[in-house]
Amino acid sequence: MLYIDPGTSKGCAVACFLSPHAVTFPTPPGTLAGLGVWDLEQGLTHQWGRALEGGYQPAVWEMPQLYPSARREKPQAMIAKANDLIRLSAAGSACATALSWGRGGVRSMLPAQWKKQLPKPIHHSHVMRVLTADERALIEAAWVDRAPAGERRARQADPAGTLAEYIRKGCLWVAKHPGKELKGYTSCVTDLLDAVAFGLSQEGRLVL
Repeated sequence: MLYIDPGTSKGCAVACFLSPHAVTFPTPPGTLAGLGVWDLEQGLTHQWGRALEGGYQPAVWEMPQLYPSARREKPQAMIAKANDLIRLSAAGSACATALSWGRGGVRSMLPAQWKKQLPKPIHHSHVMRVLTADERALIEAAWVDRAPAGERRARQADPAGTLAEYIRKGCLWVAKHPGKELKGYTSCVTDLLDAVAFGLSQEGRLVL
């Protein structure tokens, strides 16, 4: 099963979970077997693991939704936000269709259907705790590959430590600035962590 976190400028994040071939009920939860980034124009541009190769798979994509704003916004800002969500929805739907065509179809879910409004770093800290060593290795490989030039050497030397520290600093920022928009937590790997969190929740391995 593919779980997709839509993106536009940096592509859609895709997490592939494979279930063991066991005739049991309920079906055992799937294991993270591959990660990828899918671009609206170029298709699959990055891949970690091999689970995205060799055929189409059913897909679930997260459909963006508007939330009430605590402050009054100008019409131009509201229109811009709505247009951004339209673009995200188009990318997510196209990605799911492209990667799943012919194998069980596509469905979407709203964020409110599967997660609470937890800040991203806290959400991601929960994700890292439930992953196996092999699953964490996929995230860490993506963390190194998507590093800015100035950070690549440090990440290569200690991928697990630098990623854990990055998430920890994000959690500290949230604790010091409650209710404020998160800053300094980029989509270099957090989009992939969002897709993994989506998959873990649907596979019954992450309860928020």
